[in-house]
Amino acid sequence: MRRTLAIGTALALAAWDNGEAAVLRSDLGTGRAYVSGWRPRHVVTDAELLRVPGQEPPWTNVPVLDADIQKMLLRGVYENVAGANRQLRQFAPNGKAAALIVTHDVDAGVSYQLTPEFAQLESSLGFQATFNFTVSPYSTGWVGTLYDANGRQDIQQALNLGHDIESHSFGHFPDYDQAAFGTGTETAANYFPRYSYDLNQTVGMSALGEVGVSRWLLEDDFGVTVEAFRSGYLLIPDNFLEALRQTGYRRDSSYAAGVTRGSFPFVAFTATGGLITTYPLVEYPMAIEDPTYLSEETLTQVVDAWEQVIRINYANNTPTVLNLHPVSTLRRQALEAILDRVSDLNLWVGDWKTFAEFWEAQGVTCDRWP
Repeated sequence: MRRTLAIGTALALAAWDNGEAAVLRSDLGTGRAYVSGWRPRHVVTDAELLRVPGQEPPWTNVPVLDADIQKMLLRGVYENVAGANRQLRQFAPNGKAAALIVTHDVDAGVSYQLTPEFAQLESSLGFQATFNFTVSPYSTGWVGTLYDANGRQDIQQALNLGHDIESHSFGHFPDYDQAAFGTGTETAANYFPRYSYDLNQTVGMSALGEVGVSRWLLEDDFGVTVEAFRSGYLLIPDNFLEALRQTGYRRDSSYAAGVTRGSFPFVAFTATGGLITTYPLVEYPMAIEDPTYLSEETLTQVVDAWEQVIRINYANNTPTVLNLHPVSTLRRQALEAILDRVSDLNLWVGDWKTFAEFWEAQGVTCDRWP
């Protein structure tokens, strides 16, 4: 809920796009009071529950600062009070001002085939990226056979170049948000979901199966630790966070910045009946992505939008998660174009895992976490 504030004797720290005051600071005796023109509940709990007030906002490719402003305001208050002895979080590895986290959702045959090309490009540019793989080993009725000998060779080539691999589900089904929770006994030997066009639904699917079996396959076949997940189509079933917890994940990027109302990572939680439940997971909101309308004609328009988001986030030391599907030369051109556009910034560019380990090492997690 947006409110215009009467300034009076207060100092306006921020304004709405129409110029009216949005955040005020007022000196009260020896202290200070801060007033924001929105209710924190809407940008903290309602966003996680997909209950954003008003018209549904775009999910990605637009600047979204609601929740980030709250975090920056608290940091500013702490900086002012703590003075020279303050201990502050660093925003990106290697002393950089902010981060661009490059991820690729690999969920089609052409994506697998082009993974080595994109991996080689990024290595030649001096950074690693994260490749999130959909690992269906048979044609599920929705996606074809991806995780066969050729597909595994594509994954291995990305690993050989030092890139990070994570999970993008087992079957990338269009109705994953309707999935039953599952039993916890799902394995590669007994989990065989299949999409039925006659029924217009996936039969045999579970939330646990999609996250658990995909993780197990990648870890068992490649000897790596898979700790991060992004769901197909960013769909969220009931008890999604519990499914991630039970299957051993530490990170997720299934919520878009337009839904979380900001791009800063946060500890995942649910709010039910006034009860807040936190999970041993950090959510990394996805801020920009390649839209379905990307074409030769719209390439400049898309890169313009990406650049605006990155520069606004950069000004606030906020990380930006990019998702780009490796499906065409055009996508490669878009990646090269945005990297050139922001080359003047003191920006760290790299993979999700490296950034996450840096971010979480500064105190996001605790000794109760696995």
